[in-house]
Amino acid sequence: MIINKEKQLIDTLARVEKSPKGIIAIFIALSKLKGKSKNVNLNFAYKVALNISPILQTTLFSLGKGDIVLIGRNLSLTAIDDIIQKISNVLDKDMYFQKERRSLFKTYNLEFEMPIFKSDIANSINNALVKNIPNNDTKQDLSPEILNNIIRKLKEQNISETIRRQAVAKIIKGKKFEIVFKEYFLSIKHLNEILYKNVNLTENFWLFKHFTESLDLKMFEIIPKLNENIKKPKISLNLNINSVLSPEFIQFMKGKDKIIAEFQTTDILNNFSGYLKAKEILNKNGHKVLIDCVNISELEFVDLDLFKPNYVKILWNEEFLENRKHTLIKELAFKIGGKKIILSRADSDKALTFGNALGIELFQGYYVDNINAVFSKTNCKFGSKCSLAECAERKREIEGENRNKCFNLNMLDKDPSFKNNF
Repeated sequence: MIINKEKQLIDTLARVEKSPKGIIAIFIALSKLKGKSKNVNLNFAYKVALNISPILQTTLFSLGKGDIVLIGRNLSLTAIDDIIQKISNVLDKDMYFQKERRSLFKTYNLEFEMPIFKSDIANSINNALVKNIPNNDTKQDLSPEILNNIIRKLKEQNISETIRRQAVAKIIKGKKFEIVFKEYFLSIKHLNEILYKNVNLTENFWLFKHFTESLDLKMFEIIPKLNENIKKPKISLNLNINSVLSPEFIQFMKGKDKIIAEFQTTDILNNFSGYLKAKEILNKNGHKVLIDCVNISELEFVDLDLFKPNYVKILWNEEFLENRKHTLIKELAFKIGGKKIILSRADSDKALTFGNALGIELFQGYYVDNINAVFSKTNCKFGSKCSLAECAERKREIEGENRNKCFNLNMLDKDPSFKNNF
């Protein structure tokens, strides 16, 4: 199964293939290192790459076996040599590195060497996926001109019907279930239908990122206007760092809404100084910071404690039940505190049992959604008129025709709270 960082690399290559001019890739095959100090060396090398990446405006991908890929535009030979030298400096004492140094670093001009690059990284990720990078559909590609038109349309469009929410609950097995906050996000699929049906909004990574910054500004307009009952108990928003540094967010903070800002690790790694500024602004004004979608690979190489977040959202994976993976999350729980960790995509009782054993009490995913929907349907006098799936879907919505089919909106927006009998 391909993990998030690897999927991001595959998606990036699919986009780069359409316009590869000037794109350089550096593949660092750290999985070839051997010996007892391998994990320590991998960690040091990753931290060096982490520091270099934002400075050189490259995108960093950490792959499952420990290998690293850096991709950037118009990188000079000096910049490439600097990357290789700095990583080499932390590995110089490793005897295997000294013997195999030349084979560990490879540089590719993707305009001419894309097939070679894909072949070389095939051993680091799912081989079939590398050879079969998916083409999306027959929709028109997103261009700067089309994006400008979409953003103009967005300013006038009511997109509240495309907003979805998903609860994060505090669960102590057998003792407590309580909704702590709800993550608010936009359904890109539904946005696509409303704004520009024949364009694939996600095809171009950089244009899509610019588009999401415009969406952030739109959310700053929408959230203060929502009914207070809809926003209980608290809300979190998926945001770009640049959006938090914008004048529009300063204006948003003048209102009474206090949010939890969810930042992607890729955004933080590419703009660490911006992250520090954004975090300072948020914390000074009573808001909180959450590091979103952290996967197994990142747990191995990223010291999340350096980011000093209020919360970290870890993508639940049954691989955590293995000894080595279990140790990774156990160490994180010890370092930052289990109560700061949210296990996301928790779809079974296994996630709950695993988390509680490490002092983790916050969960998000199907497990929580199902309890939430069962509560509303069971306690609604019109509960027999809709299915559990319909109830769950309507609880995720804040406006729209489908939500309005509910016979009891007050009950729909109520949250379950159980003590001692859960």
